Amino acid sequence: MTVQYGQKEDVSENLDESVDQITQSITKPETLILETSKDAVESHNDLIISEMLASLSVLEEKEATVMKRHRAMRHGNKIIHGLSEVFELDSNERGTVELLDVTPEDMPPLPPPIQAKLTAQERKRGNIIHEILNSERDYVKNLRDIYEGYYKQCQKAKDLFPHARLKTLFSNIVDIYKTHKKLLQNLEWHYRPNKPHLSEFGACFLQENAGFLMYAEYCNNHVNALAEWAKLIVVEKYAYFFEVCRRRQKMMSLPFDGFLIMPVQKICKYPLLLSELLKATPPEHRDYKNVEAAIVAMKNVLNRINNQTADDNEDKITRLQNIISGWQGEDLIVLSTQLIQRGDLIVLMRPRARAKQFLAFLFDHQMILCKKDLLRRNALYFKARIDIDQSIVKDVEDGRDEEFDCRVRNAIKLKSKFEDKPSKLLFTKNLADKQLWLHAFEEERKISEGELEAEESYYDFPALNVSTVTQEQMSFLAQPKRRQSSFWRKFGNKPTPIKE
Repeated sequence: MTVQYGQKEDVSENLDESVDQITQSITKPETLILETSKDAVESHNDLIISEMLASLSVLEEKEATVMKRHRAMRHGNKIIHGLSEVFELDSNERGTVELLDVTPEDMPPLPPPIQAKLTAQERKRGNIIHEILNSERDYVKNLRDIYEGYYKQCQKAKDLFPHARLKTLFSNIVDIYKTHKKLLQNLEWHYRPNKPHLSEFGACFLQENAGFLMYAEYCNNHVNALAEWAKLIVVEKYAYFFEVCRRRQKMMSLPFDGFLIMPVQKICKYPLLLSELLKATPPEHRDYKNVEAAIVAMKNVLNRINNQTADDNEDKITRLQNIISGWQGEDLIVLSTQLIQRGDLIVLMRPRARAKQFLAFLFDHQMILCKKDLLRRNALYFKARIDIDQSIVKDVEDGRDEEFDCRVRNAIKLKSKFEDKPSKLLFTKNLADKQLWLHAFEEERKISEGELEAEESYYDFPALNVSTVTQEQMSFLAQPKRRQSSFWRKFGNKPTPIKE
């Protein structure tokens, strides 16, 4: 039920008269009298103020009575929540105020005045602007989580993630994160919240065009990143490490590879979003030409990614052989089709031989041992070739090895199938590396014997269940322990006290 404010009701006839009297006392206060006597003026003014305060207290009581029966009032399209807002209106406008018997929450929301003036195309453009901005905010948050939650933690654990492994897993994602931080700041700057359809986003994408070109490197490395992660996740320590990183950063419940694929998915969405934005942009809009140019630029980025697809395995193997100096024997491509594992190993080529450190490359059918140049960082020298087809891989327990007559730790033995040829002993840096090499040798056999296609490798190992990570494991893995100084290892756990 609605009545005009000011009309008489059966129950509250005297109420309106009281309100009118109070209104007059507030809207038309007596003029303050300025007399020569300062005390008289202050006394008179205090009297008027007291009367006004008393009137306001009466008003509050009357307002409570009115609002109890009529919880809301309406003046045109505006909902009024109290009588005090009525008195802010002109005397002519007060007669149009309606008393409502429902609460404002029960009323259907009225559209903002600006929405009534927008065309369907303008509303559509505003919605697309919102979608672009909100999706970019979410994407930058995910990139920040990858950077702070995974990348920085992996940087600290250098014993688990050397530079080469870190580069393989994350590629140039740090540069991509910086690019999108700038893009988001630019979008926020050009966003017009009151009139989103007038926002100009086309120029923002054009300014970051050079940054988008970095996606070619990331997308081409993505397969290598997944392969490296699939090798690591089968090792319990790495599996726990990734899960601890995710929980500490309070990231969404996704596996590590689910975060790695986000940039690949995102770069493919930009042309679609910009095309929808162009459809909702009239030709006379200031942003029309910039959006057109941004679509062309983003399509060029995708074309460049497609044209720079990763080289096939034969080309990679050939390029690797070309950087190794002093090559001996037949070419790699004659026997091998894929590089499976690489890393530093300490090798005993035969019993009672001198241990030497090599950079080892495991291919299907063979392993190549190289020496690094101490002066030229990227220079490699050929030292030895091991025929894996003629070797049996054995996991050596820590302790003393009778064949080599030495104590071993984190070791793998390559025992020759021919009695006249000596076995070889490989030492890894730690237990995690040893497990990686054991899985790599197992995979090498599958590829060499035809049980596993080259392009399917790294993907057949089941991931560990890390849903039951304990707090002790989390605290241990989150802060890797520092290595003990090599100086004290010579003397035991504690320095020997000096005898007096």
